[in-house]
Amino acid sequence: MWRETRREFLRMGTALAAAGLGLAPGGNAEEVPPAKPPKREGDVEIVNPQNRVPLSFFIDDSTCLVNTAHFFMPQLAEAWPDMYCNGTRRGFEELKKVITALEGRFRDRTLWMRSSELARYWAAKELTRIERKGNKLTLRAPVATPQFTLRVSGVAGAGLKLVHNGAPVPLREVAQERDLAPGTWFQNQGHVLLCFDLPKGQVTACLPVREGGEAAG
Repeated sequence: MWRETRREFLRMGTALAAAGLGLAPGGNAEEVPPAKPPKREGDVEIVNPQNRVPLSFFIDDSTCLVNTAHFFMPQLAEAWPDMYCNGTRRGFEELKKVITALEGRFRDRTLWMRSSELARYWAAKELTRIERKGNKLTLRAPVATPQFTLRVSGVAGAGLKLVHNGAPVPLREVAQERDLAPGTWFQNQGHVLLCFDLPKGQVTACLPVREGGEAAG
């Protein structure tokens, strides 16, 4: 009888997704995902993309309903008749009101994503190895994903550098957390939020020590 917990089920699903991305055993040793989520430093945390709450609609073709709109209605009528309301589209119009309300009230705290984007992000979140030595942070990612976001404690954003394949990754500071986007960082009390498009392979970050703090050794 199946007795796995929901968390264990999701982790196994992540591993299967990684295998589907060409990461199954038999490739390079560096690309084989670990059997368990890698341990990480306590002062480095992978947070939600752009540090926002991701939103999505999970439907048959794994696309966001907002983006399919009118062209999806015939299929929607078959799979979700209550939404189509015998051709009146009343249910769909009510759904748009809900979406508009969410967008109007929580725009700065939410992020619409396709379910495939969510799966890729969480695969990267579970499988990326992170090591910190002094002011150097090394990430080894078997899966690439956009909008990858880290919260790092005890460092200053000014002078922060990100390097991939020997080339610097452009970064700029934003004045407000809601403006966080790939290629930016935001200095908050006690920590820095760093957002960038995570490539497959190794990425190194140089973290200036926050004044009055010490780098982790």
